[in-house]
Amino acid sequence: MKLPKSAEGPEKKDYWVALVLAIALLIAYVRTLAPDVLYGDSAEFQTLAYTLGVTHSTGYPTYLFLGRLIGLLPISTPAWRISLLSAFCAAITIGGVYLLARYFTHSRAGAILGGLALGISYTFWSQAVIAEVYSLNALFIALILLFMLQAIQHPLPAWATRSQAVIVGLALGNHATAMAAAIVWFVGVAICAPREQWVPLPALGFRLLVRRALWVGAGLLVYLYLPLRARAHPPVNWGDPHDWSGFWWTVSGQPYRELAFGLPSDLIYGRVAAWAALLVQQFG
Repeated sequence: MKLPKSAEGPEKKDYWVALVLAIALLIAYVRTLAPDVLYGDSAEFQTLAYTLGVTHSTGYPTYLFLGRLIGLLPISTPAWRISLLSAFCAAITIGGVYLLARYFTHSRAGAILGGLALGISYTFWSQAVIAEVYSLNALFIALILLFMLQAIQHPLPAWATRSQAVIVGLALGNHATAMAAAIVWFVGVAICAPREQWVPLPALGFRLLVRRALWVGAGLLVYLYLPLRARAHPPVNWGDPHDWSGFWWTVSGQPYRELAFGLPSDLIYGRVAAWAALLVQQFG
């Protein structure tokens, strides 16, 4: 499987353009970064990423670990440093979006415009300047889609695909919505795998998928942090992943299921209409 001739992907120069875009937006995000302790979930993330606590469902262990790493920087306040993680992730995401656009258009200016349109949109920018998991989630999704397109273009060595699988697992350790991009990646692994790695249809590369799933599982091991840390440091607010039932209650997002899937149809239609209007406002 190959992308069309018109979609052969970014050139070397494009990686420099992506870097410049990321730096420019990082400067803008840092300039407007929340200066101190926030409120709500952001305050929880600022506190628990720095102290390595246990957050509300779904636990977000990948975010907690990365937040703790950036919290070691010897600059400003701990709360500001945790918010800085969102700025970094959002800026790199825009560079990734530019590269994604270059797979599908010959227009470098158009790809820049698309990246900037996302980068300066209200909702994206608002999440780039506070302590939240959504900028990191956007970065993971952009990376996974780039992995997918690279696999279509060029066969990858085994170590690269394994590394990608671990990153997919870490993405799922940050936010459950990365599952959609993970499924796309899994399908791409099966379709684009070198023929010698396949087994006869209809198995569709079953053995290969199992191997990739095991490497994704290696990334998902980050979730073991929750029960281990809960024993040493009682969790704040939601859930108690000391035992299996509490662990599953936390990581499965059970508190949100009714909110996500149990809404009456009229409310669902109203929310879809509101989201459509928001898109027009931000990208019109």
